[in-house]
Amino acid sequence: YVETNWNLPLWEQITLARQNIYDGTWVKAPSQGWMFVPLVKYHGGWPQCCVEPAGFLHGEWEFYLSMYFATGVSPCYRGTRLYDDEEPASEALVQRYVAFNNKYRTILHADMVHLKRADGNGIDALLHVEPVAAKCRERAMLVVFHQSRAAAINTTLRVPLYYSG
Repeated sequence: YVETNWNLPLWEQITLARQNIYDGTWVKAPSQGWMFVPLVKYHGGWPQCCVEPAGFLHGEWEFYLSMYFATGVSPCYRGTRLYDDEEPASEALVQRYVAFNNKYRTILHADMVHLKRADGNGIDALLHVEPVAAKCRERAMLVVFHQSRAAAINTTLRVPLYYSG
């Protein structure tokens, strides 16, 4: 975690955040750490370094939401709002990810198997696993991100479901 990274363009911040999540969850559960979302100006780089001027319906905001909610990491949202009152779709977007988190909270806060670290050029992946069936219905949840500008990537990803019990 480097404070001045929040001065970078959003897509670079997103890649670094996924790398921090990957690196920071080897010895702790995802919910034991936290990250950051610059909704408004933080260290500079205005306007390309924060969500607010770009708009809540641009791809960066949804990528932030999916990244943090799907990995189980709680971010600190720096700003005064999470959606634009004049854009109902932006509120619906936030509600969709909150509902996802509530539905899968147990598996999202379970242990994580590290599959591929983010590099911004291809896919990266993490696997949430809960080997104890009594704790939750989902025994595993695969989370894959594709941030590359390429339309499609043809790759093989080995997913060790052994750890899900």
